[in-house]
Amino acid sequence: MSVLGIALDSSTVIVAVDPGKALNRVWISDGSGLLVDPMLLPVSREGISKLERVLGNGSVCEPVIAVEATGSLHRPWVAELERSHPRAVRVFAPSETKAARIQLGSGRFKSDDRDCAALTYLARQGLGRRYREQSAVEALRAAVRHRRALVADRKVSQQRLHDQLNALCAGLSAPAGHGRA
Repeated sequence: MSVLGIALDSSTVIVAVDPGKALNRVWISDGSGLLVDPMLLPVSREGISKLERVLGNGSVCEPVIAVEATGSLHRPWVAELERSHPRAVRVFAPSETKAARIQLGSGRFKSDDRDCAALTYLARQGLGRRYREQSAVEALRAAVRHRRALVADRKVSQQRLHDQLNALCAGLSAPAGHGRA
């Protein structure tokens, strides 16, 4: 996974998204400051539509979209934003956002607005990982989770089989005294 590392031009529009359970905090800014007031948008399709309308009204060429990767809360928005703005989405780990908040002088106090400010700061420096790179990692993690589940299921099945064999014919699957009482 690569970090982009090329600082952005000050005229580049950055959309910072701090995902939440019901509402996402969104900042839209360029080098001169916020272009619109910070917004709370629903995590549903309606929120994406509102964001697209705001971005369309300002005739923004192609924004850079910075999203904090928070478990699974960010995935639906990131997938849809990547579809509508290919190669514009950058994903940041919560630890990166916290480090940026510390650099900005507000590390001890976490809020959605401070996270959006940190995301904007990181994106303006050209940091982050493209979503496509992140999705490959997520696929590998899903494969590992699936394998672990299969191994756990195998172990449980093996223990049940031993218990049944031992009940039918004591000592066949395990020496006497081994197994469940």
